Amino acid sequence: MKEYRITLQYQRQLASKAFFFLFAGFPALYQLSPCLLLPYFGFFIIGVILAIVDIYEQRIVINQQGIMYYGVGFAIEVEWKNFLKIDADVLLGEEGLFVSRSHVIAKFQYFNLKPYKGFREKFFVPLSRFQKNWRDSELGQQIKQYAPHLFEKEKSVQSAESVD
Repeated sequence: MKEYRITLQYQRQLASKAFFFLFAGFPALYQLSPCLLLPYFGFFIIGVILAIVDIYEQRIVINQQGIMYYGVGFAIEVEWKNFLKIDADVLLGEEGLFVSRSHVIAKFQYFNLKPYKGFREKFFVPLSRFQKNWRDSELGQQIKQYAPHLFEKEKSVQSAESVD
C-alpha cells in the first residue's frame, strides 16, 4: 500500500486560485453596504479554510485491490478492474483515470450524504496532481502493475489513430 499527496506545484496553483478569488472582488467592495461585507468575508474565510484543508487532505492510496481517493470530506474507492481509461479531464486540464459512477464506492467523512450523481456519467480520479510525470514515476509503475488493461487500451487507441 502506497500513499501519494499532491505536489508542491499543485499546492501553489490552489493557493494562487484562492488569492485570485479573494482579490477579484475587492475593487467592487467599496460600493457594498456594510451589511453585505460581512457575508462576503465570511464566504471568503470559509473558502480559504476549505482550500487549506484540501491541500492537506487530498491524497490517493494505491494497493492491490484498487485506489482510494481522498478529498475534502469524502473518499472514494474503486477496484482496478472497474477503471475505464486513462485520459485528460477537459474541465480540470489534468490527466487521470475515468471510472463509471456505478462502480464508485463513496464515503463521506463529515456528513451522512448520498453521492451526487452530477451531470457526468464517469467519475475522474486525477493523477497528474500527485506526480508531475506520473507515467514515468513510481505511481505510474504501480498502476501498470495492477491495471495493465488501461495501458493496453491506450496503445490500441494510439495505433488506431496512427492508421487513420
